[in-house]
Amino acid sequence: MYKRRTAFTIVIVLCFTLLASCGDPAVSSSGEPEWVPSGPELPDITRLLTKEEAGEAVGAALGDPEVQEFGAAMKFTDRKGQTSVDLLTEEMQRGSFDAIAEAYEDAESIADIGEAAFWSADQNVLLVYQKGYALLIIIDKRGMSSADRLQASRQLAELAAGRL
Repeated sequence: MYKRRTAFTIVIVLCFTLLASCGDPAVSSSGEPEWVPSGPELPDITRLLTKEEAGEAVGAALGDPEVQEFGAAMKFTDRKGQTSVDLLTEEMQRGSFDAIAEAYEDAESIADIGEAAFWSADQNVLLVYQKGYALLIIIDKRGMSSADRLQASRQLAELAAGRL
């Protein structure tokens, strides 16, 4: 299980690293140079899910999202830090998406979400392919069963994929 988690983490980090390295220099409000992506526009991730939708899915009051990775990822957390919902987006070819799915020994195909979707119960990760993008949803809530995580992830993925 550790090897699969490590492999998946490496894939995601590489994706974001490639995204970040394809940028143009810009100047921030502080006058310091910073890199911004110059490739195809990512969808506005904050339009894909609201804190109310994420909170309802996991049964917790969540705060405003923390947007990360040039707008390609966001994280909702509760005040105590015991519950979180992560949503990541990445422009991706379908073949790359399928290769990621094959890296999970326990990947289970999920019907009726996007163009393709799979669930890893070992990792509690739902990955959805829709309109040239991969959506990754990770729910971390103490005491929540894998079946409940899948149900909540599915609910959120349907909303996010429908808004791409």
